Amino acid sequence: MQLTSTIFVYLGKLMIMACSTALGYAILTQVPTFKDQTESTAVANPFIPCILIAVFTYFIASMFMSVYSQTIETVLMCFIHDKEATGGANTDAKLRSTVGGMKDKDSTIQARSTPVALA
Repeated sequence: MQLTSTIFVYLGKLMIMACSTALGYAILTQVPTFKDQTESTAVANPFIPCILIAVFTYFIASMFMSVYSQTIETVLMCFIHDKEATGGANTDAKLRSTVGGMKDKDSTIQARSTPVALA
């Protein structure tokens, strides 16, 4: 599970960085203010600003995805605690079906209330 979330977080960082850099490149090459070489705001080489955009957005994406990763882990910990403490009585049906392997909360509660005979 840890490897899967690490891969998704890393892919999220790369996607945020790639989309922001592509948008920055499109703005620098298509907007007349930056494209027209006769203007004082013209950008002669858009690759240097794009490298800066990529670096800055990677750091921002890292911070954002760090918060996202903590959120994933917190929800999973709450799910595990609820499953152990109440048998999943407080777990949403969608989360239960997503995680899987958990019985309906009514049958789980009934199963826990049945006394166990010791041999």
